Amino acid sequence: SKPEYKVQIEYSTPSRYVEEIYKENIQFPEQSEDIFPYADVPQGYWTGFYTSRPTLKGFVRSVGNLAQSFKKFASILLFGRSDWTKQNRQRILQAVDQLEHARALAQHHDAVTGTARQAVTDDYVFRLSKGVQAALDILNLGHNRRSKTEYNFTFCSTNLSSIHCKVTSKLHRYDYHVLLALVNTGVKRMTVTRVKVPNGLIRVETAEGQELPAEVICANATDQSDCDLFFAAEIEAYTITHFVVRPSKISIALAPRRSNSRFAFVRSLRLGWKDTVLLHKGSNKFELRQREEGSETSWKSTNFSVEYRFYRSHEGVDQNSGAYIFRPDAETFNRSLPHSTLMNATLYAGRLVTQVRLHWDNAVTDVRLYSNDTSHVEVETSLDPIQLSKKTVGIEVTANFRVDGWNQGGVFYTDSNGLEMQRRQSNFREMFDLEVTQPISGNYFPVSTAIAIEDSRHGRMTVITCLLYTSPSPRDRQKSRMPSSA
Repeated sequence: SKPEYKVQIEYSTPSRYVEEIYKENIQFPEQSEDIFPYADVPQGYWTGFYTSRPTLKGFVRSVGNLAQSFKKFASILLFGRSDWTKQNRQRILQAVDQLEHARALAQHHDAVTGTARQAVTDDYVFRLSKGVQAALDILNLGHNRRSKTEYNFTFCSTNLSSIHCKVTSKLHRYDYHVLLALVNTGVKRMTVTRVKVPNGLIRVETAEGQELPAEVICANATDQSDCDLFFAAEIEAYTITHFVVRPSKISIALAPRRSNSRFAFVRSLRLGWKDTVLLHKGSNKFELRQREEGSETSWKSTNFSVEYRFYRSHEGVDQNSGAYIFRPDAETFNRSLPHSTLMNATLYAGRLVTQVRLHWDNAVTDVRLYSNDTSHVEVETSLDPIQLSKKTVGIEVTANFRVDGWNQGGVFYTDSNGLEMQRRQSNFREMFDLEVTQPISGNYFPVSTAIAIEDSRHGRMTVITCLLYTSPSPRDRQKSRMPSSA
């Protein structure tokens, strides 16, 4: 302190600082909304990094999912005073720290955003991979400890095709079987598990040998060894449950029903007291009907469609579109253009899962309805590599979900960094008067968890994403996400 300056300087804390501010009796403005979408110049909205390096973003997201389960599992292993716990405590804690350190580093503003140079990005991936391996080593060690087995379990992180998982790819051999371990660190639940297998000659059993309901869908026309196994089982809370997947002489593959793009498929699933119907109304349009509780004649319907569109990137005068900035060119300044043309559809109807595969000229869409959870529809997208001409600088491809008959007045809701759901409104900011310079990119918000729209007659529709870099569309009755860019 310097008495001659009439100033006393001392170390403080946030609580003491707020207390002193409160004593001044000053009314400060409050802000409840976050800063997105952010722009530092009129034409420069920082919404381009939502899609930069999507593979890295997907890896960070999958590592995050693994980390949450791993930390719960590690806490179970550390509970107790056994010699095994004392012997392995430090190793477990080091694995948790290594994975969390790699995740934290990947949250840098030039890491998960996808805006780092290639060599730096490679280093992020390397550190994440090392952290994942450390966690998997502990999962393997802890699993054998709790289940009293000595198996060397493999974690197939890609699960894109059976060829990506050497363990399940060998299930075409009659002398081979796979012991599958499901670690449930949450509540008891009935779940349908999906695993890649090479064909439909599969049988799933419990560890005690009881056969479980299972179905296989082989929907990849170019690779018949790329099949999806679905089986239903009840998983107890905080347990490791084992299942045996073995070859069988009886095929459980669902027979496909092919159509042209205008053919309508109907499949009804009866689940206890409630009926659910997934209706393919032709082309890319669907209807989900659910019988109202306690009613035999009243149905609740939701019509939705799936399509793919794109924006061309601006380059030339003023702010260019790039890794940080999303700015459509003059042709797509106010609207996107069709990216894909629907060719036909294929239906796979089973007791556990109903799947409609939409075949586009440059994409594939799988729309699934599971019998154990008929309030949700799963939509999975696979895009072909984006083809660019010499005249095209770059494009941003969006997956669009449209619902009919809804009018939310431009209002929608998105999570704020995976936390609370915040109210959004197209071309409007609560804290200041917005001058609309970019009607498209200025209305894109990052979505880590969910985006929802509401209507007084229909209720609420929510898209829960498994992608970190999704963003909504400002158009009424429509939501879109950016799955890819080039």
